[in-house]
Amino acid sequence: MHVYRCACTRARYSCHLTLPATITFTDRHNHPLNSADALRRRHVSDQVQDKFLQLFAAGHSPSSALEMHKCDLQIQDKVNYAVVAADRYFCPDLQWCFRLYYKTFKSEYGPQSGDDMIKTLLDCLQQWNSGDSSVAYAVHGNETVLVICTPLMKRVHSRISQSSELVFVDSTGCLDMNSCRVFVFMTNCCAGGLPLGLVVTTSEAESVLVAGFQLLKTVLPSDAFFGRGSTGPFFFMTDDCLAERNALKQVFPGSMTLLCQFHVLWAAWRWLWNNNDSEIPSHNRSRLYNLIRKSSCCEN
Repeated sequence: MHVYRCACTRARYSCHLTLPATITFTDRHNHPLNSADALRRRHVSDQVQDKFLQLFAAGHSPSSALEMHKCDLQIQDKVNYAVVAADRYFCPDLQWCFRLYYKTFKSEYGPQSGDDMIKTLLDCLQQWNSGDSSVAYAVHGNETVLVICTPLMKRVHSRISQSSELVFVDSTGCLDMNSCRVFVFMTNCCAGGLPLGLVVTTSEAESVLVAGFQLLKTVLPSDAFFGRGSTGPFFFMTDDCLAERNALKQVFPGSMTLLCQFHVLWAAWRWLWNNNDSEIPSHNRSRLYNLIRKSSCCEN
């Protein structure tokens, strides 16, 4: 007779000449059921999974959705929150959230890299441009360029006079696994900032930005920048990115580029507090920064 023990039950297997085996279940666990180690191995409930899918659809990331769910659990039951949060049935771990997020993302939007991603993107472009040309895609060497000008952005071009006067161009990066750069064109009005266009590139090289800005002009309306069209606005205001400023000068030679005061002060502050570059004593840095700030606000 041979006896085998599993993690959750004790089963007895008895060899016999006529019967293959005899199995006896004792229905007793050999570990505590209410311990944190056992609760964190439970399967996530269907209700919790549906809630996370709704949070992902609302724009949450895996980490922000988990924080939102934990906040809801704490509001519902503050006394037993520690016990509920340790139970994976009610509160999943971060790895489960990421797996569900990317599984949902792939089924909804397709692969995130490779030729299949390009094919999915081209199919989406045909759908988006069915009524009007709002999105364009191009390949510049080994880099990819995508530009967007939605119907809302086109209405801003044609109806907001400030779009012909001053346009802000700001960039950000590291938004996805491909480290794409996003350049946002915006103008100001009494309601705040309004978008005029988006340029997404996989590189910040000057030649790639020139290709991206030229591609953006192909999806702009005929009365872009409040009637100035391809000439562009009177002024562009940018951060201290030489490639971006040079690309704007090449694509919009009739516009003047200005340096954003905020980025000037930010660069001065960073330089003053960088001991390796400035070598300025710490007790002089605040005074020098105030002098730079006052000089940047001078009227003459």
